Amino acid sequence: RAEPPPPQTKVAPPKVTEKQESKQSPQKVQKQKEAKKSQDGKKKERESKVDREWMEVDKLLNNSRASKKSKGFDLDYIQDNMATILVVLAGIAIVYFKVKSDGVNFAADYRDQENPFQILGVSESASDAEIKREYRKLSLSLHPDKNPDQSEEDRERYTKITKAYKVVSDPEKRKRWMNNENPDFTPLPSDTTTLTDKNFDALVTKDTAWLILAYADWSNECWELAESWEKVGKDLGRYVSVGRFNVESEAGLAARFNTMSVPMIYSWVRGRRETFFGEPSHANLTMFLTKSLADAVTIVRDNNGGAFLEDQEARPKALLFAQQGMVKLRLVFRAFAVQLAPRMDFAEVQVAGADRLRFLYGVEREPALVFVREAGAAPLMYTGKMTQAKLEGLLRQLQHPALPALHAANLDDLCGNGALGRLPCLLFLHDPARDNATEVWEARGALLEAGGGGLAAPPPPLSPPPLP
Repeated sequence: RAEPPPPQTKVAPPKVTEKQESKQSPQKVQKQKEAKKSQDGKKKERESKVDREWMEVDKLLNNSRASKKSKGFDLDYIQDNMATILVVLAGIAIVYFKVKSDGVNFAADYRDQENPFQILGVSESASDAEIKREYRKLSLSLHPDKNPDQSEEDRERYTKITKAYKVVSDPEKRKRWMNNENPDFTPLPSDTTTLTDKNFDALVTKDTAWLILAYADWSNECWELAESWEKVGKDLGRYVSVGRFNVESEAGLAARFNTMSVPMIYSWVRGRRETFFGEPSHANLTMFLTKSLADAVTIVRDNNGGAFLEDQEARPKALLFAQQGMVKLRLVFRAFAVQLAPRMDFAEVQVAGADRLRFLYGVEREPALVFVREAGAAPLMYTGKMTQAKLEGLLRQLQHPALPALHAANLDDLCGNGALGRLPCLLFLHDPARDNATEVWEARGALLEAGGGGLAAPPPPLSPPPLP
């Protein structure tokens, strides 16, 4: 085996001493200094480049972590704290289902506070004379004028005694405290209907529309809202029912509405509840109520108008032709749709996509109301002033077919003291099993012609609908 070559040693260049350097030419010395300076600059540039590359890597890593955290994908944190997260979620679920089942107890438990009867040293069944006697005895012994050098503890006790006497000596405050209510708050007054756990189902039926306020006497926000709420109730109460319930005394309603704070405003239309969010101004509440009533009418266009008008024998139809907006008119129309739903069908005709319907009924001016009754009766149109009183009169008058079948449900309206009871009642009696069909339809046509006055019928675009 060949021996390895001997290691070669590097011979260091001879160092140049200061004396030798001084003997060298100035030009050579300058070149050496520039070469050394250039090497140092390149070295620093390489180091700076490496630092910048590492800084870019750190920046990318940090951005990646921040992006994961911002998107909620901090998996390491979730894995490390999985047990804590599960416990918190379980607690939230328990609280949620407890509140959903039992409701929120808004009333502070005043019976758990210091008992005013115990402060005075009397029983809850004590008479007014006994309470007054004990109060005088305590107040004389603790009054600041009688005891100028009394301690701070005695001053606080005297204040408590005075406050307790104000509660138990006032019949209303005493009653409120006995009912676990705050004795210092006065009831919030209102002219709107008071809803309770007992009367709610009797008043708020499936055929009614309501605007409802959830309130509490102790809430400053409820007191601030009180004046505007009364104005809203007075105005919108012409179209729907307006009421309120106290979340303290009506825990069942608070649970039923899932009321978590006060004041809260709801709409209740045909058994469906909606919650209002936003500034409770008159305009906002009017818009909210109008939208809540939207399901009471059918939105029709040319493509579904035929289906709406198909069954004319069942109930009369009322179609509203109106441009965008007109919130108050739509509110009135939809409110009547709720009231007259068992006897009449209501529809709002869209602005776009309903040109054929407008042409069919000759609608050239809007807003317009078109009433379509039984087959053989000409449609009627009204384009006058759309006031609530006028609309109510028209709808009440035309809520029945042109020649309705008389029965117990509509007898009072048609021939009694109802909307049409003041008019002469002309009865057409016949036996479908024996009478001639042609003669019956001729008689129906004559009756329809005789009773069709009062509104202007638009000229049909084609020919009059023939009688069967």
